[in-house]
Formats: sequence, structure tokens, C-alpha cells
Amino acid sequence: MRWKTRTVRAIEDAAGTISYGDYPDIPVRFDLKETEDAQNGARRLSLGLGSLRYKAEFKPIVSALVCSGAHLTLRGGGVVVAIVLYGADKFTVIERG
Repeated sequence: MRWKTRTVRAIEDAAGTISYGDYPDIPVRFDLKETEDAQNGARRLSLGLGSLRYKAEFKPIVSALVCSGAHLTLRGGGVVVAIVLYGADKFTVIERG
């Protein structure tokens, strides 16, 4: 059985926003790398990871969102994806738009 990983999408330093419910949209810069693992040509696993940069004034809101485990929407760089923050500057894609 041969596993092969390929990069599906790589975005660097894109402008965007993260949003959640009644919170104000947060302007961000972000990097995103989405990969796909295949075994003998059959897709088995997709993974999207990224990093965020934002102004210090948004840190309290972002910290609250990290603690909540909320599903957020990231828009920008030609993508709209659902993400979960797992640190003040790191996220995982949970659903591609």
C-alpha cells in the first residue's frame, strides 16, 4: 500500500476576516495549507492547517473564541472555510466552502 500526500492549496499572507455569530468580523492576515493523502490513488484524508495574524486590539475576542471551541468562518484569499482555533494564532479547517 502506497500513501501519497499532495498539497491541494497553499495560500500565503492573504487578507481576510474571521467571523462568528454576533461578534464583530476580525480582519486578519493568514496562511493556509491544505493537503490530501491518498492510498493507491484513493483519497483517504484531507487536512487544512493555518496561521493567523491580527491587530493586538482583537486579542481579547480571539482568546474568547479559542476557549469556546466555536466554529468560525474564514473568508479571504479566494476561500470561504469553516475553522476552529486551537491557539491564538493557529487554526484547523473543518469544512471547505
